[in-house]
Amino acid sequence: MKKLRFLGVSAGQGALLYPFKDQLIANVELRGVFHTKGEEQWKLNFGEIPFLKSLEPVLNESVDVIIGSQSKLCTRWSAL
Repeated sequence: MKKLRFLGVSAGQGALLYPFKDQLIANVELRGVFHTKGEEQWKLNFGEIPFLKSLEPVLNESVDVIIGSQSKLCTRWSAL
C-alpha cells in the first residue's frame, strides 16, 4: 500500500499533525503568532520536518492529504 504524504496548512504548532509526523512533508503556517525564534517547539516535536512561512517551497511537491486547523478568527483569510 502506498504511504500517503501529508502537508499541514495553517496547522499552528502541529498538534493536529503529530499523529502523521512520519508521513508529514511540511507545515505551512503563514500566521506569525505561531512562529518563534529558532522554532524550538516545532523542532522538538517534528525534528527536521520543515515549518514554513510560505507555500512556495512545497508548490511542486506531491501531496496526498492536506490538514489544517484554522481558527474562526482567521477564516476570512482562508483559501481552503
